[in-house]
Amino acid sequence: MALQRWFVAGVLLQLAVFACDGKDGAGETTNPGLGGSGGVDPGTGGTTRATSPNLGGTTGAAGGSTRATTTSAGGGGDRGTGGARATGGATGTGGATATGGRTGTGGARATGGTTATGGRVGRGGATGAGGAKATGGSTATGGVRGTGGATGRGGAPGTGGTTANPNAIGPNKTCGCLTSSGDYSGNPLTATIVVNNGQTYDGGCKTYVTKSRASGGLGDGSQEEGQQPLFRVNAGGKLVNVIIGAPAADGVHFYGNATAENIHWLDIGEDAATIKADATVTLDCGSARNGADKVFQVNARATWTVSNFTIKSAGKTMRENGGSCYPVTAVFDHCDISGMSESIFRTDCASSKVTISNTRYSQIGDGLVIVGSSVYNSSSGNVTITNVQKY
Repeated sequence: MALQRWFVAGVLLQLAVFACDGKDGAGETTNPGLGGSGGVDPGTGGTTRATSPNLGGTTGAAGGSTRATTTSAGGGGDRGTGGARATGGATGTGGATATGGRTGTGGARATGGTTATGGRVGRGGATGAGGAKATGGSTATGGVRGTGGATGRGGAPGTGGTTANPNAIGPNKTCGCLTSSGDYSGNPLTATIVVNNGQTYDGGCKTYVTKSRASGGLGDGSQEEGQQPLFRVNAGGKLVNVIIGAPAADGVHFYGNATAENIHWLDIGEDAATIKADATVTLDCGSARNGADKVFQVNARATWTVSNFTIKSAGKTMRENGGSCYPVTAVFDHCDISGMSESIFRTDCASSKVTISNTRYSQIGDGLVIVGSSVYNSSSGNVTITNVQKY
């Protein structure tokens, strides 16, 4: 019976509590129980008054704003502290739901701190420009274009010269070796210098001489037959930049196709040059003077072209061997010929040919060309004379 009365009293007390509304943060405690500690508990995150007739317990569940009423044996007691106010913590779950009370709001929703932005998106720095595009400097102009100047005016090797108007009369190039660079170290020559196929002998504008055969040389340069040449140029050889002094013996012999440039005879000797075997010979640039008879002798079938040459004081410029008919083709182009006691070309062969062009001449004794007993000063048959000038 006693228990039943207590139970009824507890129910009545519960109803009485529900009938009362408390103020935020302050409540009354009515505890008819034994040793109970009722109290007003402002629950965390709310303002709800809690009334608890618990026996010796604390009321006010954390995190709720709901007024909780728990009826159990015992009542009264001290005022409950209501617990600490909910802070919302992380992600505020609203706290544990208080039994028998209103659901707590959980306080302000936790923001979890400012959302990390991760900082500014890395830009990677400004895109490297690689520096200004290299221009390589100003385009080199190479300086003022070289005019080349006058081609080889002489000295070693002095093989060229400035070519003038091809129709000009007389030499149209300035040849090399107009002056000597000194005496050849092997003077006086006692043996012929041989230039073979594929070789070029460059005399360096040195002056070459020999001595009489009686003295162990090649000849004294007189008209005595049998003298030896200073140079022998075999087929395929080339002789350049040579000055031949006195005595010159029998000059230069050609045996086959050959080329000679910048050859000067200060003394013609027996003959300046002789073709001794069938050949095509080109002699370009040079001079010859002081001969008692012929300058060039032809003793074989040949084509001989003499150009840019100055010849002074001899009997005749070229002679095909007397009484022979190989035949010969002789060409004189851009030459200056003077002081010939007989002619420029002489042959006894009617089938031989001669061309004299772009050439000036003076003091030619019998005529420009003599074929047998015929003399020609103009073109006729195998004789061609064009663009020449007498002075």
